[in-house]
Amino acid sequence: MLLDVGDINGDGEKEIVTIRELKILAFSGKKKEQLSLFVVPSKSKNQRREYQERNVLGDFVAGDTPLYLKLADVDGDGRMEIFVVRADNVAYITNQKGRELWSMKISDNVKSISVADIDKDNRDEIFLHSKDGNLYIIEKGITSIKGKQIFKKMIVDAFSIGDINNDNELELVILTREGKLFIMASNLKKISEIDLGAHLLNPRIVISDINGDGIKEITISGERGILVFVESTGKYILREEEISSVIFLKSFDIDNDGIDEIILGGYNGELRVFKNINKIYEKEESTRIKLDIDNDGIIEEIYKYWKEVGLVKKGTKVWTKMRDSWIVTLSVGDIDSDGFPEILFGDLKSNIMILDRNGEIIWFTKLTMTPMVSAIADFDGDGTVEILVGSLDSLNMFKIKS
Repeated sequence: MLLDVGDINGDGEKEIVTIRELKILAFSGKKKEQLSLFVVPSKSKNQRREYQERNVLGDFVAGDTPLYLKLADVDGDGRMEIFVVRADNVAYITNQKGRELWSMKISDNVKSISVADIDKDNRDEIFLHSKDGNLYIIEKGITSIKGKQIFKKMIVDAFSIGDINNDNELELVILTREGKLFIMASNLKKISEIDLGAHLLNPRIVISDINGDGIKEITISGERGILVFVESTGKYILREEEISSVIFLKSFDIDNDGIDEIILGGYNGELRVFKNINKIYEKEESTRIKLDIDNDGIIEEIYKYWKEVGLVKKGTKVWTKMRDSWIVTLSVGDIDSDGFPEILFGDLKSNIMILDRNGEIIWFTKLTMTPMVSAIADFDGDGTVEILVGSLDSLNMFKIKS
């Protein structure tokens, strides 16, 4: 994602940093400061791939296009630096003024980036995970920033960072292509190893206390909805869910009981919520939802089709709403507690809208990514519903006040 939030100038306020048209921009309230004229610092221009020189974009080439942006206080000065990975796999760090501090060529495409002060030296480490299973660490040494590949003998399919054994120290959790789960200490030494006995396609990992015992558990998802719940003792439980293709795995306390739930979303709009290892909510995406929306005893049908959302009653269209992009997700529920259901939908341009039963827009917002999963339910049991909206590797929760 080309957006992150953090204090880049040491003023105690968080700025929003993003990249637009090869420019790094920071926003703080009403103030906008251009930090760097172009994404490509002078030193890293020399690291372009030769075959990409043909694809010229003005003074730059296609490989200069940024794909990832992350903020991290690499040098421990209280001001976060800007970490960028380009399309040609050149990674670099600039300060808040756009001056390049470090750059390195990565051997393959980037899959994910994580930031944490894992060794408690008051300086963030950046962990970069590639699609080919390599893991890199970028950190400030005695005199300069350095990057190197770690765990070279492993093919890393997924990794995460968290305090697994409740010792107030961060550990690395690594899942290899052979189906082995490793817990690594902050000094990168192995603490434990668990053989899951199977290869999980495109796995994701979350670390969270899901059973309320005060110790964080590890939850792993596979491509087709396989879930593995791993306890701190090394014991694990496997579950299978019918999901087309997992797009996010998250932990979040959606019912406000102090214990995180596991939330799993699928490419075709499937949603599953687990308390501990027990499924407490599920939803399948539907193009047509039937219910009595106006409480007159007659069942209506709310539908989505291409760029259209509408209401049908007794075989006749009552109203339709046309959008300029594809309708991706649709949900219905009584959001404002007035006794009548509202209609929520999300489109391909990252818009979320709520309509009343007459098709009038009553709420609108825009996300940073395309909403692919949605649900309306009273997850916390307070008598009013919440809205869950999921995108690729992201989850949003809304509560609309009437």
